[in-house]
Amino acid sequence: MILIVHDASDIMIAFGRSFVETKYATKNYVIVLIYIAMTSIWIFMRILVFPFCLLANVYANKPTPKNEWHQISFEYNYLLTMAFVLYGMHIFWTYFIIMIGVRSSSGKAIENVHENQKIKK
Repeated sequence: MILIVHDASDIMIAFGRSFVETKYATKNYVIVLIYIAMTSIWIFMRILVFPFCLLANVYANKPTPKNEWHQISFEYNYLLTMAFVLYGMHIFWTYFIIMIGVRSSSGKAIENVHENQKIKK
C-alpha cells in the first residue's frame, strides 16, 4: 500500500521532468498545469491518505499480548516507527515543493543543482 501511495505522485513527477527536457518546455502553462497536478496528488496521497488511512489502520491493529502475532511485535513496532519517520520526510519535502512553486510564481530564478555539478572521473 505504501508503494501505491508513492507511485501515484511519482508518475506526475516523471512526466513533468520528461516534459521539461523536451523542445516543448517553453510552453509554461503546461508546466504550471503539471506542477499543480503533481502537487495536488502529492499532498492528497502523502499528507492525507498515507497517515489517515494507512498509518492509522496499522497503528490501530497492532498486535496485542492476546494476539498470536504478538511474538513479532518488536518488528511490527519498528516498521511502524519507520513509517512515521517517512511521514515526517513527506512533510519536509512538501514544504520544498510548495516553496518551488512560490518562488517560481514570484519570478525568482530557481537553480537546478543537478545540471551544475561536474562529474569527477
